[in-house]
Amino acid sequence: MIDIVPSRLWLINFYKEQLDKLVRIGVGRRTEYNVLVTHELIALTEKRLNELTIVYEAGISPFAFYQRAMAKQRKEEKLNGNINGSTNST
Repeated sequence: MIDIVPSRLWLINFYKEQLDKLVRIGVGRRTEYNVLVTHELIALTEKRLNELTIVYEAGISPFAFYQRAMAKQRKEEKLNGNINGSTNST
């Protein structure tokens, strides 16, 4: 048995291929392994790909990077999935 230790680049390419395949198959259809393609599956695959492809700036402190990530998350939560910028009152 061969042990393969995937590099970060290998993982990024893997998730890109998976995302492309899921989009090509389409929501509501099944993969060759009988996995149902859903909006959530596509979103989670895209989220993981984005996490892997974050590039750290050489001159940015860890705290500043954290603040940027939190601001992005707050913005996404505020939109509540609405692509036109409107928010849902809860």
